[in-house]
Amino acid sequence: SFVEQRRGVYVDPTVVRSYPSGSSRSEDGFKRSYPPSQMYRSGPDRTDSNRRRYEYDYTREEKTEPVYGYYDGDHLYGIAPVRMALHGARRNISELLVQTITDLSNKKDETSAKEIISLAQKLSIPIREFSKHDLNMLSDNRPHQGFILRAKPLQFERILQLEPSDKYRVVLALDEVWDPQNFGALLRTSYFLGCHKVVVCAKNSAPLSPVVSKASSGAMEVMTVFS
Repeated sequence: SFVEQRRGVYVDPTVVRSYPSGSSRSEDGFKRSYPPSQMYRSGPDRTDSNRRRYEYDYTREEKTEPVYGYYDGDHLYGIAPVRMALHGARRNISELLVQTITDLSNKKDETSAKEIISLAQKLSIPIREFSKHDLNMLSDNRPHQGFILRAKPLQFERILQLEPSDKYRVVLALDEVWDPQNFGALLRTSYFLGCHKVVVCAKNSAPLSPVVSKASSGAMEVMTVFS
């Protein structure tokens, strides 16, 4: 019989109990492993079917493109950001995605929802319908309210210094505001209060993302943010 030497202890395979994982444990309590030549020997628990069962299949199915396709730009979600982005006309808009079978008359923001459809048709923006699940995937399960706008991202306007001027009476300067929710809330408040300019740090600041636009209730779409 085969005798294996492991850590100075001789183990007779006739007294070794086999386990499905391929490991074994001898009567002296030490955990053993079969050598490659004995790993799948014949026997009631070492059949080819068991071998196939424990082998891992590394094949992967090819990822298929989703029905809504891939897009490298922003996915603005929510009625207020989408409506303000269409009014602001500061973005290069690709298309408008609308939830399938959306009864606009049942929406709380019925007027704004109808205005979005009207503006998109007026601007000749393609409109496509998708299920709520698809829109959830595009918005990372955030509240899209049945509307997602595909558009190129907004960028900060770079300035070297803030020139003295009577035109800008109220300027909001933000120092390293990282959180997009806080950033959006500050933009929303400054827009409501009539702030003339918003300046942020060139580094260590939240980008002008769809999350910021949603938190700002769309104010980010019509405000120029300097850095």
